[in-house]
Amino acid sequence: MSLFQSVLKSISEKIKEKSSFKETVVIEINNVIKANIKTDQIKIKDGKIFINTHPTIKSVIFLKKEEILKKLKEKGINIFSIN
Repeated sequence: MSLFQSVLKSISEKIKEKSSFKETVVIEINNVIKANIKTDQIKIKDGKIFINTHPTIKSVIFLKKEEILKKLKEKGINIFSIN
């Protein structure tokens, strides 16, 4: 395998890992709030979740913030806040 192919494979694996992580976060949020947000509506950076969705759904997420953080922690996902 050439160096270029090796680098491409490594990048591809990291993208898949990050996508899977984000999907897990969205699934857990959806399970708690009983609504349907999509992976493109959240950003995760430095242990924080940033949500870009309808204000009503955001309000429900903030009301259930502690439960969401607890569920994520149970899954081994270290998120410290939801913004």
